[in-house]
Amino acid sequence: MKKNLINSDISSFIWDLKYRLKTFSGEPLEQSVEETWDRIAGAVSIREKDHTYWKNIFYNSFTDFKLIPGGRISVGAGTDKDLTLINTFVMGVIPDNLIGIFENLKESALTMSLGGGIGCDFSTIRPDTSEIKGVNSPSCGPLPFMDVWDQMCETITSGGVRRGAMMAMLRCDHPDIQQFITAKQQSNKLSRFNLSVLITDKFIEAINSDLDWDLVFDNKIFRTVRARELWEELMHMSYEHAEPGVLFIDVMNRCNNLQYCETILGTNSCGEQLLPPYGSCPLASINLTQLIVTPFQKSAKLNIDEFESLIYIGIRMLDNVLDISKYPLEAQKTEALKKRRVGLGITGLADALAMCNVRYGSKEALSLTEEWMKTFQRCSYLASTDLAKERGAFPCYDDRFLEGPQAFMLGQDIRNSIAANKLRNGALNSIPPAGTTSLYAHNISSGIEPIFSLAAKRKIKLNNNDIKVIEVNDYAFELYKINGNTIGITPDFFITSNELSVSEHVQMQSMAQKYIDSSISKTINCPKDINFMDFKDVFLNAYNSGCKGCTVYRPNEIRTHVLSS
Repeated sequence: MKKNLINSDISSFIWDLKYRLKTFSGEPLEQSVEETWDRIAGAVSIREKDHTYWKNIFYNSFTDFKLIPGGRISVGAGTDKDLTLINTFVMGVIPDNLIGIFENLKESALTMSLGGGIGCDFSTIRPDTSEIKGVNSPSCGPLPFMDVWDQMCETITSGGVRRGAMMAMLRCDHPDIQQFITAKQQSNKLSRFNLSVLITDKFIEAINSDLDWDLVFDNKIFRTVRARELWEELMHMSYEHAEPGVLFIDVMNRCNNLQYCETILGTNSCGEQLLPPYGSCPLASINLTQLIVTPFQKSAKLNIDEFESLIYIGIRMLDNVLDISKYPLEAQKTEALKKRRVGLGITGLADALAMCNVRYGSKEALSLTEEWMKTFQRCSYLASTDLAKERGAFPCYDDRFLEGPQAFMLGQDIRNSIAANKLRNGALNSIPPAGTTSLYAHNISSGIEPIFSLAAKRKIKLNNNDIKVIEVNDYAFELYKINGNTIGITPDFFITSNELSVSEHVQMQSMAQKYIDSSISKTINCPKDINFMDFKDVFLNAYNSGCKGCTVYRPNEIRTHVLSS
């Protein structure tokens, strides 16, 4: 049995549901996934001088799901659909007035109508009950406006473009932060949003020192709370409801190579892209499972030459996408082309480690992940500096880029190359959750997540909003059995998500983050019976380990897994 026949039913189902080109009435215009790859390859090579040559290069990289374009590229490239090829957006700063708020809502709706997922920071809206001068009326605060966004998302989604994806963010010092933290205690409240609290360094210091914490808006202190009590409330909500997550906004800005020309406002809907106002970024992932030579043998290893080649191809493809994509707003297009952000990531990490006989979360896994991520970072920057020599640097490039923390850790030869040729792209790497993508690629492990389960039932929302439950088996585990291995005692390198300790989850995320200039979408899946004392330090551990954000998930009576073993 060939590797590409493993879980072929689920792969074909996702292709037909999500990416296959069809007429408005649902009649298929593509007869195979190869035709889809051919369509995408033709579109992303259109700006190349040697169009045919690069079309073949891109097409060959797509085969066997080695390089997987982001969902928006797979859906829209080479079609006449009025869709963006960009997955990730952060909206502009929301003004603290009614006209400005609803203008931002309109811009959010336009972005989502073209298929973009969005992040919105609501911290600029004055708190509940504060005075609105001139109308003699109190403000309702940011939470009711989030409800308006939530309803907008449902309305836009009902048009059948795609399931809406939004992130709502609020600063840890906003006077309405406690309302935000507890928002999802109410059933179906803000159901279209992921929620994240923007955590500052000062708040972490206040927690560590057990200090008071002022809740402030427009330089006015509304009230003061104990920092640890607020933190405890956040942790209890995350423990019981899996939200909010946290985004370490000062860490994001401190680690941004473009800090000389921008301020990070927040992230996209899944947290993998750190973006300024009106920022956006196209995505693609390299599938590590297809690069493992002699899987499960003592000689098993990653084909580094092919990995490096795919990195160069992926960066080039995403740079092309920036020029051929439609942008919902002119401000988004201007921002994108000034800085030329791209988000090349990896997926299938846990399966690839298992194929090398390495247990996810182990010291050997950390070492091997670091080795692979160093190569990933190095080649991404070399690819971009080569593109700069060929096509020119991104317009906002400045020599101060080399003073950025991510650039500072690059090898001297790469820094010399950047100094000589500059850089084509202001940011290069990002690791999305790749949930649908993992199914499309024969149910590989998602992004840098551990294997969820060796056999699971996956709930998939259909275009008519019905839920279809599909049984799927882990790709690497199926390959292991196909290779003639009998299953008595399952090898420990097939460890699954709930069997890992919280610290092992954090360590793997932290190790990968060292070599990613943007961020990583990862969920720390906890067992249902984990006690709160073992759980409560996960966010602080993530902060201390250098992560830029953290999300947790513990199934309970209120929330159940999208996947079930």
